[in-house]
Amino acid sequence: MLVGSLLSDMISVKDMKDVFICHASEDEAEVVRPLTRALGAASLSYWCDHNDIIWGDKLPEKINEGLRTSHYVMVLLSRASMSKNWPRFELNAALSIEASSGEVRVLPLVIGSKAEIAAILAELPILNDKVYMTWCGDAQQVVEELKRRLGRASPAQQDNIRPTAVPGFDIPVPVIRRRSFTDREKDLETISKR
Repeated sequence: MLVGSLLSDMISVKDMKDVFICHASEDEAEVVRPLTRALGAASLSYWCDHNDIIWGDKLPEKINEGLRTSHYVMVLLSRASMSKNWPRFELNAALSIEASSGEVRVLPLVIGSKAEIAAILAELPILNDKVYMTWCGDAQQVVEELKRRLGRASPAQQDNIRPTAVPGFDIPVPVIRRRSFTDREKDLETISKR
């Protein structure tokens, strides 16, 4: 049995956040604050460092807790976040969870000009098969898409809201089925028997 699924089973539904917001501090004023206000107004729960980490907390513990207790990880990809260690660590952790579980966890929100977006996506080829949204200054659009992802959008919203961008190639994206990519389950079983 996977450690992640064991932990998820132990976390009550009321303790789960809808989304973990992974970002660089440089994006706080223009993107994160409007986004968290809109999420709160829509009664969507979120984990964000400025709310969930306080003086004296151990950063890795709090971030791991946030990643573990959030349904999705909204990764704000900007030139600033690409140059910082913590957002990259959080992105890598979320991608690892996604790969081992086979379930969508990472929701990319790309920030910048067309040239900056192209550079970001070129730097992260692992994200080339993911549908992403482009930040256009409208937090409500992101909130509505998140509600759709969570299955909480109205039927009219289900039909009308679409991501603002898709990868730049025209090949079918394979369906990911839950399966073992390694002998991790066997290794975890062996460790738990010790």
